[in-house]
Amino acid sequence: MEIITYDASQTQSLGRKIADYLIKGGRGKQATVITLIGELGSGKTSFVQGVAKEFGLPQRILSPTFLIVKRYSLSIPVFDYLYHIDLYRIKKSVELAVFGFSEILADSGNILFIEWPEILREIAIAPKLSLEFTIKDENLRLIKINQKL
Repeated sequence: MEIITYDASQTQSLGRKIADYLIKGGRGKQATVITLIGELGSGKTSFVQGVAKEFGLPQRILSPTFLIVKRYSLSIPVFDYLYHIDLYRIKKSVELAVFGFSEILADSGNILFIEWPEILREIAIAPKLSLEFTIKDENLRLIKINQKL
């Protein structure tokens, strides 16, 4: 599926709709993983902001580029924690151990939004959804949504 958004608020609105879909989908056997692919400034964090708003998080979500992992406590029945993970600075999958990635992934109460997920190919993680963000002009974004079957 492909969607075009014309500004950050529309990208956030898409995040809210996807959040509703994820809530209805419930938990799996391990963490729910959503990968976000796209260049800097393509709307990945705006999308997560919309998800977080739908999940009832009051704080503004910022990109975890320098922190790599940010965890937010949720008060919804399906998920306990939202993790916003930016792997831009990670060069090898073994570096993920420092952040307790295996433990985070094993907990079905977690939902992970992972930016720059290319490094995950080394450890064969299958996301529930994968979104690819493409900048078409200053405000217009093309967002491709691929769902795990």
